[in-house]
Amino acid sequence: MEQRRLLDRAKEHIVTAVAVPDCATKLAEINLSYGLAKIHYVQEALGYPADALFVASPDMTAPRGLSKWRWGLGAGGILSWGDGSRPLVFLDLQISVSTALVGGMSQEPDLRLTTTRIHSLRRSRPAVMGIEVGWGFGSGNHFINAYRVRAMVDDPLPPYVFVLHSGNGDVRQPSVLGIGLNYEKSRPLQELMTTIDTPLGPTRVLTGQAARDYYDMYLRYEEFCKEKQLTIGTEIFGEFTPISNEIHHGLANANSSLLGCCRFISDQKTIFPVTLRPDLPAYLVRGQPNIDPELLPCNHLPNSIRTRVHTANILPHGGGFAYPGVRTVADVLLLDQQRYYVLDNAGGGKRVVESLGTLTYTHRGLEVMDRLREWRLADVIAELQLLFSVTT
Repeated sequence: MEQRRLLDRAKEHIVTAVAVPDCATKLAEINLSYGLAKIHYVQEALGYPADALFVASPDMTAPRGLSKWRWGLGAGGILSWGDGSRPLVFLDLQISVSTALVGGMSQEPDLRLTTTRIHSLRRSRPAVMGIEVGWGFGSGNHFINAYRVRAMVDDPLPPYVFVLHSGNGDVRQPSVLGIGLNYEKSRPLQELMTTIDTPLGPTRVLTGQAARDYYDMYLRYEEFCKEKQLTIGTEIFGEFTPISNEIHHGLANANSSLLGCCRFISDQKTIFPVTLRPDLPAYLVRGQPNIDPELLPCNHLPNSIRTRVHTANILPHGGGFAYPGVRTVADVLLLDQQRYYVLDNAGGGKRVVESLGTLTYTHRGLEVMDRLREWRLADVIAELQLLFSVTT
């Protein structure tokens, strides 16, 4: 059966060794096999080898966005379908741009003053690169946090930092920077894309010059999002020292997508934040070249793919969603290209769901940091103790 062949091949190209071994990871892994199977089918249809690969980070989880879930995506990892030279973009990944800005401060920020500035900024928003910035701190896992720093190495670090993690609706629709990154929000992008039917459902792609233009546009939006974070940080906290402003959702190159994880260049000393639940500390980390072949040989994979695993250089950016009411995934029923997940409840019995919107969820905690240390993915350079958090 063609569907089964595609799914079996896709599963061989999903590497989840460093992910927290729980139900959320399993849900994401199974769901992602459907999306990756579609990508492999399209690669072959366009004359490329079926070599798309997903490497999970410790915070791998199932996405709660309905269209991403239904198409077949996971979150918390890097998905690649080439070396960066292939003129091919998969629009169903719903690429956007998200960074987490970490700013250093010499004095403890005042909660009332910070909230007053946020109130003013929401009413009168600045423009960056010709776009009035949207406000993305009131939904999902977006926030404005201030912390006290407890250094764990000899690196010179400020006594206080803030972390801005905002939404990114600015980049989805047409603007002065381009036609927008999300086909659901951009009619011009819909007119350029090609829809390829696969045995597991349709896949929307850009090829040729349209794909090259898309990546050029993405780079403009990435510059905008980083500048936007710096502008908002200054408006709220005044003068600060930028420590980190790195992408955790976007494109690592023209053929690689960061789906809720961070990636670093091995010979650089970039610092990244890992933010967990608000009742737990956050952390600043510096990546170590990974995934270590001594810890994960991957001898069953072709050499070209094995090399990509061992040079993934990935880090978590948060905890990821967890589903405490679910013990495991018992089965998947595929009916007319629609998936129904049969779940074993933690308290007994089974539950069938088509989407995850009806499941109670929380966020993982220190188990993500345990995986980071166990797999030697990074050095922890500071623990961040929360002073206050604003979500509005």
